[in-house]
Amino acid sequence: MASLDKMVSKASERLEPGEVVIVSVLGISKRLSTDAEFQKPAVLLATDRRVMLYAKDLMGQAFESYRYGDITSTMIMNGKALQGGEATFSVAGNAASVYRIRKGDLELFERTVREHMEAAKSSGGAPQPSAQAVGIPEQINQIAALHDQGILTDEEYAAKKQELLARM
Repeated sequence: MASLDKMVSKASERLEPGEVVIVSVLGISKRLSTDAEFQKPAVLLATDRRVMLYAKDLMGQAFESYRYGDITSTMIMNGKALQGGEATFSVAGNAASVYRIRKGDLELFERTVREHMEAAKSSGGAPQPSAQAVGIPEQINQIAALHDQGILTDEEYAAKKQELLARM
């Protein structure tokens, strides 16, 4: 299976300015659009704005993006050790599913997604602030809040903070 770090690096090329990856998991994509079915290595990223699914193989790559306020349903299951977990997201009839998730913290991924979905729902699905409206100090405050809530580990927080400080 592909390397989690390598897949996250490739998927991160599609981040919006100022967007922060909170947690990622690696598995096999079952379906990435309503038109095409396939199975290939895929990474799911939970960012501060959305869930991203990125899959790549020798034939090309595929990308899906789900804003938390647009997700209509989720199903995240921790599986047995050999089979791994599974995560499925639906938005307006389009669904993406990744199974055999064995790399990454699926429990943290689930908690992050559910908390961000609830926050989007309670704010009426209000759009996230633009990157121009949220400067680096504000982003550091955001990740500090995620760290304080236990969403980010000490290591994840330190890495994200260092990444943001390097952009200044």
